[in-house]
Amino acid sequence: MEPFKNIFNKKMITKIANVLKTCDSNFPSDEFIKISHKNLNKLEMKDRVKQIAKALEISLPYNYKKNTKLMIKTLAPSEEQHESKLSGFQVWPYAQYVESYGQENFEVSMQAMYEITKRFTSEFSIRPFIDLYPDDLYEYLKTWCHDPNHHVRRLCSEGIRPNLPWGLKSQYVIKNLKKNIEILELLKSDSSEYVRKSVANHLNDISRIDELLFLKLVKRWKKENKSKEMEKLIRHACRTLLKNGQKDVLKLHGYEIGPSIKLTNFKVSPKEIKEGDNLNINLRILNKDQKHKETKLLIDYIIHYKKKSGYSQKVFRLRDTKVLDELEIEKNIHFKKVTTRKHYPGKHYIEIQINGLSQSKKEFILNET
Repeated sequence: MEPFKNIFNKKMITKIANVLKTCDSNFPSDEFIKISHKNLNKLEMKDRVKQIAKALEISLPYNYKKNTKLMIKTLAPSEEQHESKLSGFQVWPYAQYVESYGQENFEVSMQAMYEITKRFTSEFSIRPFIDLYPDDLYEYLKTWCHDPNHHVRRLCSEGIRPNLPWGLKSQYVIKNLKKNIEILELLKSDSSEYVRKSVANHLNDISRIDELLFLKLVKRWKKENKSKEMEKLIRHACRTLLKNGQKDVLKLHGYEIGPSIKLTNFKVSPKEIKEGDNLNINLRILNKDQKHKETKLLIDYIIHYKKKSGYSQKVFRLRDTKVLDELEIEKNIHFKKVTTRKHYPGKHYIEIQINGLSQSKKEFILNET
């Protein structure tokens, strides 16, 4: 499959150039194409976006305010593909242009981001403005939380996430989580699941930084709002702490700490594998509750990966279920090569965790290919 970065190619660059040229005959389209395309095939995706944004900075004929007005003229009416206008990933270089070159023009940049996010997203371009203009920016967001466009409302949560993937880190956000919560309060019952999911991801970020603040908030929200939408939001927000076996979060979702169960017949096979092979888990869980009541179980498996020095572990969901008598589970794990983790040969472990408590651990050997 062709790498996704290749969507930023000469064809896309040429379309951007042609649309800009159509909207303003003074735009030097040939120069823009030449600068944007230079050594493009050697660059990764984010660097391609930055190079195209740099070409915009060099080629656009006016000052920053007039340049952003020109760019906005080229945008499609919505995020859908448009033959003679720009939308989707075609707009990312515009967002990067604002991020890189608009920091001295707060008001103009905010208006540009408002339009850009309707067609792509401004979650990355807004990041440097948080630390530069915190008070003014949060006032904008409080207004945008009520905007009719769900992309704009989502930006209010996503753009100020503490740990936004690919986004610049903001020390202001880390030190002022309660200001973020003021924004989330306005969005927690949003009509769009797209927006509510961003709120959940934002809360998950907060749970990694200030667990007590997070717990206090989700407990209150759960008490105030019994809807299925709120239950889903809170559940998604709690995913990291659930995997970590945090007792308060487990109780919040109805999981008993130390349930009367017994793990038997836990097997990991084969005992030795190579990268690319399959690993099988088999186990049986018996409900030993004396009152013979159905027991709610959150069952995870943890792989302890051997590293150059020591081990790192990653938690995976195995089953979220209720057990009356007994439960048998089989799981096939494809131990494939991935770009996010290097597998080192040697002894690894698989551990079973139920309602946050470790039950058993088995070893297996990863051999060199």
